[in-house]
Amino acid sequence: MIQFLQDDLSVFLTMIVCLTIMLRYEKKKRAALPRLFLSLMAMLAFCLSINAVRNHLGGAHILLSSIVKYTGILALTVCSVMLCYRTTIGLAMINVASAFCIEHIAQRTKSLILPHIHLPMSAKAQEILLAYALTLICIALYCLIFERRRNRS
Repeated sequence: MIQFLQDDLSVFLTMIVCLTIMLRYEKKKRAALPRLFLSLMAMLAFCLSINAVRNHLGGAHILLSSIVKYTGILALTVCSVMLCYRTTIGLAMINVASAFCIEHIAQRTKSLILPHIHLPMSAKAQEILLAYALTLICIALYCLIFERRRNRS
């Protein structure tokens, strides 16, 4: 559970915020909130089971388990979007891929900037603060660049 909170929670939060922004013009299906809750619980169970398998197998299969984990998260997120919104699978896949890209750009930018920033707090707190700040900046840039363009067409 601790590994989930450290590794996966920021991915989930970023994906939810990005998808909420990207899909705000799509029509929601009836009972979308309970469907979303069930989808999030399925993703949580999936991540916890993958993390448990990863811990059991040790470091030898970290790459393979990461590929399975993030492919599964992407697939479950697409299913979640299809479950909650009246949209096509193509549009769901594009929006999920875009949200994942925004999250990944924020994480990679954090890994470039973090060694050069020294704040008066613990290293873990600096990392968490920087991760969420960069994620919000990436989401804001997405909204400024792409959503503005979407509104014009």
